Order: sequence, then C-alpha cells, then structure tokens
Amino acid sequence: MQYIYLMNRIYIILFFVLILYTNGFCQTPQIDSIINLLNKNKKQDTTRVASLIALASQLVNSKSDTSEIILNEAKNISDKFHYLKGQTEYCIYMSAINSEKISSQRIDSITRQGIQYAKKYGDKVLLGRTFNQRGNYFKLISNHDSAVFYYLNAKNLFEEAKNYTKFTVAITNLSNEYFVLKNYEKAKATGEQALQYAKLYNQSLVCNVLGKLGNIALEQHDYKQAEQYYKQSIEEGIKINNLYSNLGIMSNLVVCYSYEKKYTKMLELANKTYALAVEFESPENIQYALKSLASAQYFNEQYEKAKATIQQELNYSIDNKISNDFHEEYILLADIAIAQHDFSAADSLRTIADSIQQIYVNDEIRNNTMDLEAKYETQKKQAQIVALEKQKQARNFWIYGLLFVLITGSIIGFFIYRFLNQKKIITEQQLKRQLQEKELEATKIILKVQEEERVRMAKDLHDGLGSMLSGIKLNLSAMKGNVILQQQDAAYLQNLLNS
Repeated sequence: MQYIYLMNRIYIILFFVLILYTNGFCQTPQIDSIINLLNKNKKQDTTRVASLIALASQLVNSKSDTSEIILNEAKNISDKFHYLKGQTEYCIYMSAINSEKISSQRIDSITRQGIQYAKKYGDKVLLGRTFNQRGNYFKLISNHDSAVFYYLNAKNLFEEAKNYTKFTVAITNLSNEYFVLKNYEKAKATGEQALQYAKLYNQSLVCNVLGKLGNIALEQHDYKQAEQYYKQSIEEGIKINNLYSNLGIMSNLVVCYSYEKKYTKMLELANKTYALAVEFESPENIQYALKSLASAQYFNEQYEKAKATIQQELNYSIDNKISNDFHEEYILLADIAIAQHDFSAADSLRTIADSIQQIYVNDEIRNNTMDLEAKYETQKKQAQIVALEKQKQARNFWIYGLLFVLITGSIIGFFIYRFLNQKKIITEQQLKRQLQEKELEATKIILKVQEEERVRMAKDLHDGLGSMLSGIKLNLSAMKGNVILQQQDAAYLQNLLNS
C-alpha cells in the first residue's frame, strides 16, 4: 500500500508538470521571441566586452588607471550576463596591472578567481593564461617554487592546445624561474627550447630569450658562450627596433667583457650603454650604466675618471631617489685608492663598504624572514582552500548520493508497484476464470442430471405404455370374436392390431 500511495503522489506531480508544460507550450512563440531578443542583446554585450578588454590590454602598462576603469566596466557587463570569458579576461589583465597600483593580496584573489572562471569556461588556452598570471603573482612575492608549478601547468595546457606562441611565453617564464632558483641546467634546457619555439612562433621573444641564455652562460662561467648570446640578442633587438631591451643586454655584455678581461671593448660598450640610457631617460638604467662605466674606467686604469663617474652616480641616485646600498661603489672606490697607493683612504672606504654590507645582510635577513612568513601564510591559505574544496566535494558526494538513492528508490518503487499491480490483476483473472470453470462444471452436472432424468422418464414411459398397449391389444384380440362389426370397422380394427 505504501508503494501504491507513493506512486499515486508521483503521478499527481507529473500530471501538474504536464499541465504547466502544456500552458508553457501554448506561449512558446512569445517566449522564443523574448529569448531571441535576449540572445541578440547578449551578443552585442559580449562584443562590447571583447572591445573593452582589447582596449584595456593596450593600456595596462602605459595607463594603468584608465585600463583599470575599462576593465571594471567589462567586468560589470560580463557579470550581468554570466559571460565567463569576459570575467576570465578581466582577471588576467587586472592582475597584470602595475603591482604598485594593486596590492599583492588583491592580485592573489584575482588570479585565483580567474582560474575558477577559466575552468568553468573550459578553454585550455584561457586556463593556461590564468595559470601563467598565477605564476607571475608568485614570482612577484618571490615564491619561485610555486611560480614554477603554475608555469609548468600553463606550458602543458598551451602545448595540448597547440598554441605555440603562448607556449613559448610559458617556457621562457619557466626558464627565468629556474635561473632565479639557480638550477642552471634546467634553466638552460628550457631556455634553448624557448629559443627554438620563439624563432618559429614568437619572433619578438628571441631577443629576450637570447639575453637570458647569456645570463645563464655567465653564471656557469662560460663567458665566450655568454658573449655570443648577448651579441645575438643585441642584433635581434636592432632588427625589431627594441633598443630599450638592448640596454639591459649591453650592460650584461659589459660585465661579460670584464670577466674575459677585454677591457677596451668593455669601456667602449659602457660608454654606448650610458649614452643609450640617457637617450631613453631611464633613471635606473642611467644609474646602472654609470656604475658599469666606472668599472670599465677602473679596469682601463682611468682612476680619476672612475672616481668622478662614481661620484656622479651617487649624486644621481640621491637626486632621483633610487634605492641603492652603494656597497659595490665603495668597494670600487677602495680598489681605486689601493691602485693609487692611498691605503689609508682605501681602509676607510673598505670599512664603510663593510658597514653597508652588514646593514644589507641584516635587511636581507629581515626580508627573508618576511618572505618566509608570507610564504607560510600563502601555504596556509592554500591548505585552507584545499580543505574547503575537499569539504565541498564531500558535501556534493553526499548530495549526489542522496539524489541517486531517491531516484533509484523511486524507480524501484515504480517497478514494485507495477509488479504488484500486475500480480493483483493476474490473481483476479485467475479467480474469475476458476469461478467461471466452477459455474460451467455445475451447469454440466445439472444438464447431465436433467438428461438422465429425461432418459429415465422416457424409459419408464416407454416401458409402461408398451405393456399397457400390449394388454389392450390382447384384450381387443380376445374381444374380436365376440363383437359383431361391420366389414369396414373390422378391417380398421385388424389394421390397428397388426400395427
């Protein structure tokens, strides 16, 4: 009875659903027109979002405030229509805005949100880009191990999607992180792979990759190889008119010449580097170029010029508020004093340099401690996120399990009800058939009894009438001789007796 009651409730619910569906079906043309209008508006809005994102991407580095306003507008439209691609693009470009404008905590939140949007959207390239930005975030906070993890994920996704332009960017970033972690063999291997793909799919990266390979060779003390990479990088920079990138490569080549003891080339290139830095009006590059020029002048025994250049660098750094501990500068001044046999000044300058170094070491220890604390907090947050994800998965498991049990129970209940109903029908049919058979059997018995009674009565009637008629016949035969009859009546009587 419980199953029957349950199935009756289900049938009632289905009946009402059918009524609602029927009413909705009658209004289908009107609903379709509304849906078409919404889709049309949605298409226009997604196009608008794409245009806003494209505009913002051009202004991310140059006009970050304007870019942020445009990105927020694109995000509002995307949120309104649940446009996952627009939401993901917003996260990608918003996290690329200058870190001075956006805090690292916000970048952390944005990059995590971007990955969630991209996973829902289901596009490998878009997901790879969010992983790449997540790697940039960890690079920003100096968590290079985590940066490697996300760059590797981005690389694999781009490779699966066969987007080798983005793939080249990912392995270039990966090579840079291996370099920072001082894993020079992996840095070199990935750098050479990046160079191979850059030449085929992303020519603009060739200059950068060659420069990084030069840095790796320099750290491995392969100065000849480093020089070759730096020169090739400068040539590629000239081809694509990327002279600003050449500025950093030229500074590194100056250092390489110093290790190779090619002091004349070193001084010549240091002068060119300084002139190019002044041309671009880049304070940090000018400061570094002055330092490199002073070193070149020292190695070429131009001690007075070297001291003047160092003094110029010190003044320039202070005037432009460039963060610099000046430890290397005082070491160089001490070396110049020794070369000029001014040992007293050299001793004083060395003391200053050592004091600066001690302060720098203390600052570095403090910064490392802060980095470790930040890394611990990040790992703690990640552990919390993982725990929440597991809880969510467990909750979903039980919800889906309960739904499965309910659906399975309903199906089983339906079939049980159907089975019991069919069994009931079969039983009723069997009882009806048995009743009919009993009625038929009783009818047959009645008919048989009636037939037997008729036979008996017929037999009794036959036997009684026969003897009676025989007696009458005998009596008539006996009376025949005693009764005088006419000839016609006698003949008729004789026929009766003979019959």
